[in-house]
Parts: sequence; C-alpha cells; structure tokens
Amino acid sequence: MTGQFFQIDRRCWRKACEIGLNAATAYLVLATGTGGDNQTTSWSVNAIEHRTDISRSRARAAISALEAAGLIKTKRGGSRPLYSIMSAHQVPGVGGSVEPEWIWLPNTLVDGAADEIPPVELLQRLGDIQPLKLLVELYHEQALADNGGLHWKLIRREYERQKVGEVGHWVFWSFTELTDRLWQTGPLMVPKSEAGNVWDVV
Repeated sequence: MTGQFFQIDRRCWRKACEIGLNAATAYLVLATGTGGDNQTTSWSVNAIEHRTDISRSRARAAISALEAAGLIKTKRGGSRPLYSIMSAHQVPGVGGSVEPEWIWLPNTLVDGAADEIPPVELLQRLGDIQPLKLLVELYHEQALADNGGLHWKLIRREYERQKVGEVGHWVFWSFTELTDRLWQTGPLMVPKSEAGNVWDVV
C-alpha cells in the first residue's frame, strides 16, 4: 500500500514463519514494497540485503522458499524482478475464506524511523523466529481506538485498591501492585507440544 503502512494476511504470515526466520523476514520486506494494490512488489534481493543482515545468497534462498510455498509468485524475472504476494485462499495448505485477515503494519517496522536500526532487522539478528512472529501478531490483536492497545483480557497487571481518605467530594485511593495476569489465548501463549496442553509465555 502506498503511504506509511502496508498489510499482510495473518494466515500467510504464519505460513511464512513456518518456513523459517529468513523467509519470514523476507516476506515482510517484500510486502513493505507493495504498491496501491497491496500485492505487487518490485522489492527483491537488493531490498532484503539492504534492510536486514540477510546475505544476498540467503535472500535468494528465502525468496525461493516463499515461492515454493506458494506465498509469492514471480510476475517478471530477470535483473529487475516483479512479484505478486498471493492471497491466503490461493496458498496451498492455507486456503480458507477469501476474506483476508489483515494485519496493518507501519513501513518503519522494516525501514526504521530516522537513524534507528529497523525493528525487523534487530529481531532478525536474534536468530529466533518467535519474537518477530509475536511482534507482528500483536499488531493484529491490538485495537487502539477501542482498547487503547491490547485488550485487557490478553495481558494485564492487577492491583489492590484501598481507600485512604476523603476531602470534600474528593476520594483518595492507594493502589498496590499484585501480579501480572496472562490469559491462555492470543499470541502471547504458544503451545510447547503438539497436544497444546503445555504452554510457554513468549
């Protein structure tokens, strides 16, 4: 999308994460370069190499892996390739509804703001897919207008309130921190086993 944001389908994002960290990072870079159709991108190996620590050869391998998985398709080859980012219902093993599950992401996630190192590059350097996956998933879960960010039934800090006094129509309270509470739903919890009955906080 032209402007300061781009969008990806959550189902496709999860598929890219299944391939690996380099493929997931490359997918975000390619998606950042899409135009007004949110699908066509001319960003390729050069863009990945320039915006991340992924080497040129590994960038090529990541793009090949994304194409093999059906997440992208080459529209034009050669030294200036053009790719289409496929809709979720067109991707083998993803399918489902034609209705997208959009995640809106700021371009600065990949390009950085001012002189900072871009967040995607920093997370890619960790060598672990989970922090990057979580960051993107949280953009899907948050609702700034409705909840001020993440819904309070995803994660919250609990307090104990005690009345300490009154002055006229004013009432004064003290708050004591108790604990952080996390629900076993949403992207903050991931199953440690395929059975899904043992969980890790990420």
